[in-house]
Amino acid sequence: MKHEHNNNARTSVISPKALVLAVAAATAMPAIADDSPFHAYFRTGIGSSIDGGDQVCYKAKGAPSKYRLGNECETYAAVRLITDKEVEGAGKFKMTTEIIYETDQNSDWEQINGNTSSADRISIRRFNVEGTDVIEALPGATLWIGKQFVDRQNVHINDFFYYDPKGPGVGLKNVDVGFGKLGVAWLRNGSTDATDGEGDSGNYVNNTYDFRISKMEVADNVSAEVGLTLGSTSGTDGLAYEGANNSGSLVTLNFMFNDVLGGNNKLTIQQANDGMISSTNTGNQNGTLEGDFFRIIDSGVTSLADNVEAQYVVVYEDKNVDNSATNTGHEWLSAGIRPVVQWGGYSNTAFEVGYDQVKDKFSGDTNSMTKFTVAQQFSAGSKFFSRPALRMFATYAMWNDEGQNSNSGGVTPADATSGLSFGAQTEVWF
Repeated sequence: MKHEHNNNARTSVISPKALVLAVAAATAMPAIADDSPFHAYFRTGIGSSIDGGDQVCYKAKGAPSKYRLGNECETYAAVRLITDKEVEGAGKFKMTTEIIYETDQNSDWEQINGNTSSADRISIRRFNVEGTDVIEALPGATLWIGKQFVDRQNVHINDFFYYDPKGPGVGLKNVDVGFGKLGVAWLRNGSTDATDGEGDSGNYVNNTYDFRISKMEVADNVSAEVGLTLGSTSGTDGLAYEGANNSGSLVTLNFMFNDVLGGNNKLTIQQANDGMISSTNTGNQNGTLEGDFFRIIDSGVTSLADNVEAQYVVVYEDKNVDNSATNTGHEWLSAGIRPVVQWGGYSNTAFEVGYDQVKDKFSGDTNSMTKFTVAQQFSAGSKFFSRPALRMFATYAMWNDEGQNSNSGGVTPADATSGLSFGAQTEVWF
């Protein structure tokens, strides 16, 4: 990995642990009722940069995520279809299909999988059947088989998926164990054909085994969830798949607080090693990884005034990668807030401030970025998560040194340490 940081130009570094302890928060994007047969999400728009050309979307170099408002340069859509059937004496069955579509937002005709860019794809993300009350000995429990998200968890304002086991598999969920609900799952996270140094051919796969107990009542308005996610790589007998067979584990502890500061609050603590240390989409086995991480996330939605709601988040991640050429790793600190001021009716103004700081453990360089956005919105409702939303935005970002902006969309001048983009976007879910 090339590092272009100039040590003489380094800005002051904020203590990660001090900020983590100082800031509270957290929630993920709200769920939509599963009894509806049709769900959709999409975002699209148009933008430009003050330097000319296409809209630029700003992300600190090396950071696993970026702050989203006025900072998304693609067209993205998800369509989910659900069909259910209840059979007397045999339980309730549900089939779910979800298709994801993503392209650049450059023209009216953008060919799917035309290989014109990385954001030019269509994929099947969920395709599964669930059966509830089909096992008489486990009333209320659900057996599922197929492509599935196992209760994926993220923070909306920076789209950081911190607990996200998924893939084709089989599992049981909502098993009543008295003090909570038990879920177990076996998932597949890749199948690779290989030939080793001795010329033997075969195949190896990454498996993820997820165990969790959720909905544990700790106190009034406080619940907890604990998860253990194990990864392993298995292959054809006799195949030497060195460098791709690191097993791993992930431990997750969630505390959910309701009725806090007029909203809700979530604290997540995670520890992972080896094949489970992916910083994004955490919870899926990758046998090529070796190392460990510790992570703490505190985020939430709160009411700042009668007409002001905000989501905020703090993330601290200490990660070591032991098997790369540079034995790289990082300390990542992220803190952000998005207040939304309602003006009555459907008019509101959103402000977003996000800060990311990434210290590379190999080079010692520290990359930092602060991003500001103001957006005038017209939404179908007066809540933070009210959608559809039509927004006009302006986004300004500044970073600590030339080359430390890992941007997408348009082009930032090579010697720049700041940038400004503006445009319009719609975001919809129903």
